[in-house]
Amino acid sequence: MTKLRSVIYRSKALVEPLSNEEQTLMDFVLLENRKLGITGFLVRNGDEYFQYIEGKERVIHDVVERIRRNPLHSGFTMIAEDSPEERNFPRWYMEYCFLDEEEAKQHFKTGGSDEDLAASVLQLMKKKAAKRGEVGFRCLK
Repeated sequence: MTKLRSVIYRSKALVEPLSNEEQTLMDFVLLENRKLGITGFLVRNGDEYFQYIEGKERVIHDVVERIRRNPLHSGFTMIAEDSPEERNFPRWYMEYCFLDEEEAKQHFKTGGSDEDLAASVLQLMKKKAAKRGEVGFRCLK
């Protein structure tokens, strides 16, 4: 059986939020993740991206390398890696949300460790996913 792998990274966005470039990227990622069996969530906080992806270990390794080289962001930093027993977002190929200022203040406190940040990011993503439900064009059927 192939081992499940998850990663959370942060990077600096080099495109405007909800721009045509960003939407084109999201559309591509959705289709590519579906093809590769990757699920996850992307949060944008101002000019920062936080992304959680999960899938087969060998696939995640290749995808992380492709993400690292993407010219639409810079400063790629891995903040967490894990080998979970099961997926956190089994029905989401990829979901995206842009945080407002109040949400950012609640979830992105300064001075914490990468471990604390990763836990806060994952908690936020789970909360957003639960609120949105599991139905829609961005989820598995």
